[in-house]
Amino acid sequence: MDQPTAAGTWVVVAVYNEATTVADVLTELLQTFPNVVAVDDGSNDGSWDQLCAIAPYPIRHLVNRGQGAALQTGTEFALKMGAIRIAHFDADGQHQVGDLPQHLPQRLESHGFRAVPAQPAADDHPRDGSPVP
Repeated sequence: MDQPTAAGTWVVVAVYNEATTVADVLTELLQTFPNVVAVDDGSNDGSWDQLCAIAPYPIRHLVNRGQGAALQTGTEFALKMGAIRIAHFDADGQHQVGDLPQHLPQRLESHGFRAVPAQPAADDHPRDGSPVP
C-alpha cells in the first residue's frame, strides 16, 4: 500500500478485555497504518495500559458500552482528524492485518460512502483525559 493511501486511512480498533492479543494486533497494524485509533470499551484486564503504550490515539469508555459504541467513538474521532478512509478492526486477532491493505482501497474508494459524525459521549476520554475533540 502506498504511503498516501496508508496515511489517509484510519483504522479503528474496538477493544474489550483483549490484553493477551491487543499489543500484537496494534503493533502489526502500525507497521502499515500510522493512524490507529484504539477504543477501550471499559476493559478491566490491563488492555487500557497497553493501548496507552502502543496506540497513537487511545480513547477510553469508562464503562462498557458495547462494540458498536466503541466503533462509533473511534470513527467520529477519525473523521474529526480528517480521515479519508476508515477501517474497523478487531483486537482479538481474528482478522489478519495483512489482508487489510489489499481490500481497503478497492472497497472503500469504489463504494463511496458518507459518514456524519455525532457529538461524542461525555465519558469518552483520550489518553490525557480530555474530551474527544
